[in-house]
Amino acid sequence: MFADTSYDALSVDDVAQHAGVAKGLIYYYFKSKRGYYLAIVEDSVAELVARAGGESHLPGAERVRRTVDGYLHYAEHHHAAYRTIVTGGVGSDAEVLAIRDAVREELVATIAEGAYGRRTLPPIARLALVGWLSAVEGITLEWVGGQRARTGPTSPTGPR
Repeated sequence: MFADTSYDALSVDDVAQHAGVAKGLIYYYFKSKRGYYLAIVEDSVAELVARAGGESHLPGAERVRRTVDGYLHYAEHHHAAYRTIVTGGVGSDAEVLAIRDAVREELVATIAEGAYGRRTLPPIARLALVGWLSAVEGITLEWVGGQRARTGPTSPTGPR
């Protein structure tokens, strides 16, 4: 629902009605609309990291390829969640930005491990990898944004 409605315009009543539950149940589990929103972001992040970081038993180059493919697959099929994760959510939300930063760190570590056999890198290599990931985020935002205008999804990594 947050993908289609701004945070401020969406009420807990709307969420409860859409879910078919009593509003009190939302408050019981999430304490507030913000708690619910952060839970959605955290759940989306967990799915992205799991998809990107899976297959740890594969050889390094194949693991990096699968990490990038998983990342793009997630963005392709979860446009709104991907945008929220990469852009930091509603406004300048410090908690969402912290979640985003943790995802970036995990992706950098996962790619480093696949490419170099270790999760930590010398500063210059890490800087290059972070710069590359930032470019990937921007390009992917443009790609998933353009998909809504096209008929049928396409992937920058080729047909699936």
